[in-house]
Parts: sequence; structure tokens; C-alpha cells
Amino acid sequence: MGKISLGIYIEDQEYEKRFCAIVMSRYRASVRLHIYSEQKEIPQENQTHLDALLIETQSDPDLFIGERNCKVFCLQEAGNKNMSKKVITLEKYQNIAAVMDEIMREVGREICEIRESGQLQQTQFWAIYGVCESEFQLPFCLTLATILAERERVMVLDLQENSGLFELPQNDCLNLEDVLLLTKTRQMTLEKLEDATGHRGEVDYIYPARNTEIISEADYKIYQSVIDFIRENADYQVVLINFGSRFQGFFDLLNQCGRVYMMQKKGGLGRWREQEFTAELQRRGYQSIIDRISRVEIPLIAGNINDCETIVEQWRWNDFGDSIRKMSYREAVSG
Repeated sequence: MGKISLGIYIEDQEYEKRFCAIVMSRYRASVRLHIYSEQKEIPQENQTHLDALLIETQSDPDLFIGERNCKVFCLQEAGNKNMSKKVITLEKYQNIAAVMDEIMREVGREICEIRESGQLQQTQFWAIYGVCESEFQLPFCLTLATILAERERVMVLDLQENSGLFELPQNDCLNLEDVLLLTKTRQMTLEKLEDATGHRGEVDYIYPARNTEIISEADYKIYQSVIDFIRENADYQVVLINFGSRFQGFFDLLNQCGRVYMMQKKGGLGRWREQEFTAELQRRGYQSIIDRISRVEIPLIAGNINDCETIVEQWRWNDFGDSIRKMSYREAVSG
């Protein structure tokens, strides 16, 4: 079965970027995209045949109908009513997979997602942790996220108190504290997750909690619910969890992560603390976590560099970044 020709005109540039990235990575076997930045660029039926046109606009959706015979879909936020009988309304903040499913169903095609090893790629959760050198967890986490974002859609979930994430631009939207509460009370929606999500280049991150005590007060069940919600409703290939102080069920959540990056320091007290941590994992029966640990030795930092952003940019493009890039790509392939 041939590909469908899907034209898209999305005024929300952030959503357009995200939508196109997911479609091109997961549905390229089924869809040929035609991207239009202005309404006047959308061709008439006799110029280029489109099987479907997806729009997101503040204008009247009927203006996009014209003489076209193709299906026209309009992305709208939940609660907004589209009175047009010629346009099919889709909820904007639902899972993009659900949007594609509806479009393909309406045009009478089946979705053929890209498959690897016979299975659809699922969200991977990776951990960053350290019993020493913990001040470098966030810079390493953001460096790893930035490198992964060259090929994947990535989110950072920061559970480390006073990690330095507040250095990044903030706003008055929802944050990690709200996400934990909404998940606990089963009121979390994809729209609320979006409201709690900030963006650093191609990397998404949940805004850090202003009350950091909430991080240790939450337990494994709540964090597991957050992970389950992201896995089932958001379209991320990798979610990096930057761990801080231990909470009830810390080891169980760590065990959910397919890869554990552990900050390392040669010699001294750092070595003893790492040995004690490994011994505790063995006592608790978590040999599988030990097997998944990748130890990261932090390189020397110039004395005049004292902010996270500068460290991330330096690491990303030097030999340390190259070693992270090779290691992360290898592990992403192996799963």
C-alpha cells in the first residue's frame, strides 16, 4: 500500500516541530509530508494531490476547504467547538499517535510504523545518579539529553534538590510539584503535562519543584504513575531521570531504568562510597542494577566556568561529549 500525502499547516511552531519529528521517525513508511508555513502556500487540488490536510490555526477552518476534495483535519484544544461540518476536529494535546491513527482511519489506510527487531520502539528511561560528584549530575544529564536530542525526542525529569535547573528560564506554569499531585489524584492530562514542560533547545524538561521537600515525600507508587503516564501518553524516545536524595521506593524506581549513569571520582572517599552503594545493591538483591551501571568520570572544569549552560556547551563539543555520544548511541541501539 502506497504512502498517503499529508499536508500540514500548523501555526504553533513548537507543536509543528514536534509533530513532524514524530511522524518522520515513526510513520515514514506510511506518510509523505508536505509542510506549509503560510496558508497561501497550500496548493489547490489540481496542483498537488493531497490525501489529507492537517491544520492548526486561529482562522476559520472553512477557509482551508476551497475546491479540495481531500479530508481536512483541524487541531483544537479540548473544549473548543468547531461548528464546521466539512472539517474533522482533533484534540491538539492528545497523543500524536492517536492523531495519526484518526487521520489514517479517515482516509482508509492502515498505519505502518517503523519497527526495530519486530517491536515498536518504546520510551526508554535512563537514570543519572552519584554518591559523589553529585553537583555534576545536572550538567551531565543536560549534555547527554542534548546529544540524544540530535536523533531522539528527549525529556528530563529532575528529582535532584537544588540541582541548578532553576538557572534555566522559568515561568509561572505548572511544575514537578503539580505533576506529582495531579498524578496522585488521577487528574493528570497531556495538556497539563505540556504546561509543566519547559524547553531547552530540542530538550524538554519538567519545571523543577519550588518546594523541594516534595521530592522525598513522594513515594515509588507516585513516581511510577508519572512514568506510566509519560510512557502511555507522551511521545518521547528517552526520558532521563536525574536522581537526588533517596525516597521510599528509590531502588525500585532505579530498577525501572534501563541504563544507570553514575558519577565517579577516582580514589579517596568517593571510591569508598561507591563500594558501599554497590554492596547495598547486592544486599537488596539488585544485581541487575549493578549490571546496568555506566560509570562516568567527570573531566576537569576550568576554574572560571561556574554555570551549567557553559559546562554543557563545553562538554557537548569536546572529547568528553564525543565519548558520551558514542556510548549513548550504542546503548540506544541495544535498548
